[in-house]
Amino acid sequence: MNKCKDFGINYRLAFFIRDSEWHYSVVFSFKESCDKILKSPLQRHLFEMLSSLLASNVHAKIASALSPSLTGREIECLKWASEGKTAEEIGIILSLSHWTVTFHLKKIYKKFGVYSKPAAILKATKLGLL
Repeated sequence: MNKCKDFGINYRLAFFIRDSEWHYSVVFSFKESCDKILKSPLQRHLFEMLSSLLASNVHAKIASALSPSLTGREIECLKWASEGKTAEEIGIILSLSHWTVTFHLKKIYKKFGVYSKPAAILKATKLGLL
């Protein structure tokens, strides 16, 4: 805040956003008092919504940067697996052998550091890939 004061920014308004895994602080800085924002329910709500959107956007960017990259074919196989299809059924849908589907699924398990189809589906869902 000391550097901000050099530019005449003396006030700040902070919002804390939490979800099951992440905690965010979104801070807005102002040259003039932000009392009007705090007193107006509509303006406060708008800043809360903006804070939530910013935190969500940052979370999505961090998650995609940290998530292992899957090939298009791996995502297709995992999508069908998440719908309860077997390797044989996925193979028919994608015109692949069931061995190739199993190969893709095993590569996904390795990339995600999991040992089963349900665990891979859960992780992909949490990462927003499904």
